Amino acid sequence: MQCITCKQNFQHLPGDLEFYAKMAVPEPIECPDCRQQHRVAWRNFTNLYLRKCELTGKEIISRYSPESQIKIINVPDWHSDKWNALDYGREYDPSRSIFEQMDKLYREIPHGALWQNNTTNCDYTNLAAHSNNCYMVFGCVANENCYYGHLVWNSQDCFDCLYVYKCELCYQAIDCVECYGLNFCGDCTGCNNCRYCYYSKGCQDCTGCYGLVNQKRHVLNKLCSSDQEYQKQSQKFLALSKEERETKINELKKNIPIKENTIIGSVNCSGNYIYYSKNCQQCYDTKASEDASYCYTLQKGSDVMDSGYTAWGLELSYNILASYGRNMISCQGCLDTCTNLYYCQECNGIKDCFGCIGLHQKEQYCILNKKYSETEYNKLKSQIIADMIKRDEWGRFFPIKDSPFGYNETMANEYYPLTKEQALSKGYNWLEPNPRDYQKSDYQIPEDIKEVGDDIIGKTLACETCRRNYKIIKQELEFYRQHDLAVPKECFYCRHTKRMAKRNPRKLFERPCDFCHKQIKTTYSPERPEKVYCEDCYQKEIY
Repeated sequence: MQCITCKQNFQHLPGDLEFYAKMAVPEPIECPDCRQQHRVAWRNFTNLYLRKCELTGKEIISRYSPESQIKIINVPDWHSDKWNALDYGREYDPSRSIFEQMDKLYREIPHGALWQNNTTNCDYTNLAAHSNNCYMVFGCVANENCYYGHLVWNSQDCFDCLYVYKCELCYQAIDCVECYGLNFCGDCTGCNNCRYCYYSKGCQDCTGCYGLVNQKRHVLNKLCSSDQEYQKQSQKFLALSKEERETKINELKKNIPIKENTIIGSVNCSGNYIYYSKNCQQCYDTKASEDASYCYTLQKGSDVMDSGYTAWGLELSYNILASYGRNMISCQGCLDTCTNLYYCQECNGIKDCFGCIGLHQKEQYCILNKKYSETEYNKLKSQIIADMIKRDEWGRFFPIKDSPFGYNETMANEYYPLTKEQALSKGYNWLEPNPRDYQKSDYQIPEDIKEVGDDIIGKTLACETCRRNYKIIKQELEFYRQHDLAVPKECFYCRHTKRMAKRNPRKLFERPCDFCHKQIKTTYSPERPEKVYCEDCYQKEIY
């Protein structure tokens, strides 16, 4: 098939057609990448703004920019009974697209200033749930005392991390699972007290290593004879310049093989970063899931296709963004185990609803936020689906042009970057950067953390890369001192951008195994320098 958006040809996976029939949706007319792009264009993770609450008039932190003109309510009041989303209900108009009617409803109803659920002291987090005492963590799930991160789940006391899961006391860790005490590490599983280690599993007390499995006291992949020798060699490596450390790690890459993809404890899966899952195809960052396809950042999913950023159980659902529950089609931001929802947004704990926004009082049988009897609901639902089928809308996600965010605010621009001209030519929104001049900083950050005084707390600092202002808070200064880490000279956003650039793309390339030369599918493109082995050759070489 040819994608209607990018014009690239794509094929269905085995079982796709059966799934579409089970969900009673047509075959998609877009390729998996374009479908994912449409979903994440509705997701602003990291950009925060100062806005006024519709209920209290107080200034609060919001995920919506002032330019969006979206009405907002502070998070506790939005979840309360101080307002009623049913007050915004309206009749369905069969002469107009349901997307057009929902866009009007979206812009009239107030929204939670931040996307949060069951959080405490997490005022500067977004896409956060069941977390305590977190700051500037976006995609923050079941964490405690975590700061400056993106997609940090089930972790404690982690700083400046990206895609970590069940980790503790980690700093600048990327794609690490079940690790403790890592600094500047990537693609590690079950490792403890390591620095500058990559593609390692089950390692302890290692520094500057690459591709090790179940090793201890190694520096640059060489075993140290004693703890004293390890400390000596480790300090010698850490004393090198950043460029010298990178050079030595790159030398290791030439000779140490790595596995084609990170798929651990899983059966019949394709993609990357898949853990303890079964029958997951073309999936990325997926944990404890089964029978899933084209899913990104999914946990505990079952019988799911085209889902992104879902941390709790999602079952028998299609085309979903950051929602969990059962039997859902094309929903986003719906929480607390919703059931039988179609084209709903930001609803909590409801069932049997269509085209609703902001319902959170266990409502049932609602369409466009208007309540119906069960019989009336089912009749009107069937009519809307028939109308959507005639307009080639049924099964598709909400149009990008209706997103309340500028394309450049969203995760879509990180994975599918567009210039302003390209975005506008497609009819997408674009948010112009704030023209204000950033304040200059006269505070010189010392290189050695031992020379940094308490007076740095609250000082206005200027990022050495983009000049954006940022501040150091008490908790992070204490962490830097405890772990002998330098105070960062770049803002969170530049640090995040550099971490994202180190991740492999969510795309499989064909290349030969560097040992047996059979063709494999891997996220390492053929021109990459790493020595990539197929699963069988890797197992024979390492174990």
